[in-house]
Amino acid sequence: MSLPTKSDALEVIKIYEKTYQSISKLMDESGESLNFWANALNLSNSAISNKKNGRRVWKPNEVKIILETLKKDSSVVDKYFHVLESIDAMIYERGFKKLLFYNRIGLNNIQIFTRQHSKEKGFNSWEIDEIKKLVENL
Repeated sequence: MSLPTKSDALEVIKIYEKTYQSISKLMDESGESLNFWANALNLSNSAISNKKNGRRVWKPNEVKIILETLKKDSSVVDKYFHVLESIDAMIYERGFKKLLFYNRIGLNNIQIFTRQHSKEKGFNSWEIDEIKKLVENL
């Protein structure tokens, strides 16, 4: 697949963000119990509760599982994954050095180090606002 354009990537992020914000409501409307969602996502009841109440963030793969479980269109998550997978190439294509680019968008060295050494590699663990900021500055 080719790299998305900046405007296409921002549009995908915008749609994903709306979907992300509706996840808790969709889960509540489904009528399924907290235990059901904990089993579906292989998480604890506490983790589900924290994510539903905004104390933790949903990972894109969790959003996809929820949408698929609810038999909703999950293609927006696939497009969002494509944007996430393309960010490094988009940074490189524009001639930026990665660390300098991260500093340019306001990340300090500790934030950069933490993201590079987290157990989940890539941009999946980044918050939507951070991803949006990265793409906007390309």
